[in-house]
Amino acid sequence: MNVHYSIKYYYIARVFFLWILLFQILFAGVTGKVTGKVIDNNTGEALLGANIQIVGTYLGTSSDESGYFVILNIPPGSQTLRASMIGYSNVTVTGVRVEIDLTAKVDIEMKPEVIEGELIEVIAERKLVRLDVAASQKSISSNDIDQLPVSSVSDVISLQAGVSGFSVRGGSIMKRCMRSMA
Repeated sequence: MNVHYSIKYYYIARVFFLWILLFQILFAGVTGKVTGKVIDNNTGEALLGANIQIVGTYLGTSSDESGYFVILNIPPGSQTLRASMIGYSNVTVTGVRVEIDLTAKVDIEMKPEVIEGELIEVIAERKLVRLDVAASQKSISSNDIDQLPVSSVSDVISLQAGVSGFSVRGGSIMKRCMRSMA
């Protein structure tokens, strides 16, 4: 009876290993891998965040802090890599041979490039209605005061809408000044 169990386990183990062997043969790798390093052409330093893409596919990656990159599951054949990074000129590497279950090594040197931009002038204007103010408020700039025919602060206040002398709509000027000082 003991011999019967050992033959049975031997047969099961044999079938199991045959299935594993068949599985590996049927589902062997069908893609390759590209690795490499991206460095600055002038200084030789590794470039962090350079984008490397396989042209014509959605496959790509970016380099790590040491400049290394790895792209997996690349279809076999001759591929073209494109490396790009802000502040550097784009580099295209053609004829990268990708083979099944093998790693192609490609080191890329990128040259610094000055980015030319256009001069953009932004003119800020004051909004007529401020949405964050709940009560009425009037702001007068120094340019506005220079253009007014006044000689004192009381003249500036008396020229504003809703002000009659030192009397302000809803209260006197003294009450408002005291409230703002507190």
